[in-house]
Amino acid sequence: MHHCLDIAEIRIAIAAKVKEGDKRDLVSLATSCRIFEAPALETLWDDPGDLTLLYLLRCFPEDALSWPGSRLMMLCTIARPTLQTDWERPLVYAHRVRHFTYTANTVPVETLAVLLLSLPADSLFPHQENDKILEGS
Repeated sequence: MHHCLDIAEIRIAIAAKVKEGDKRDLVSLATSCRIFEAPALETLWDDPGDLTLLYLLRCFPEDALSWPGSRLMMLCTIARPTLQTDWERPLVYAHRVRHFTYTANTVPVETLAVLLLSLPADSLFPHQENDKILEGS
């Protein structure tokens, strides 16, 4: 590998440039090369928009949540009691979120309330710079 990739700022700039295109390319970058994993994940999760919670819910074990019809649908319910170990993967990504936006029609409030009761951390998004809660549209 070229020695210029030892410079973190260059890896971050490359990840930012990749984000300008298809986000799937950024996922591919994060999963295909260990040296780009952290900058690509940081860039990907920095501001996932109003789908942040949906993406995090998809990180839970498959048997923890019930998705009516398809995991692409935005309505989900708790399928079984949530364990602290169920939070391991979502919290890996949640700490990377810097900008959080929530709209009421993204994930049911009832589902979030039950999940947050089992949250094994002080905050779901400890590094967010600002947050926006938008009323259901």
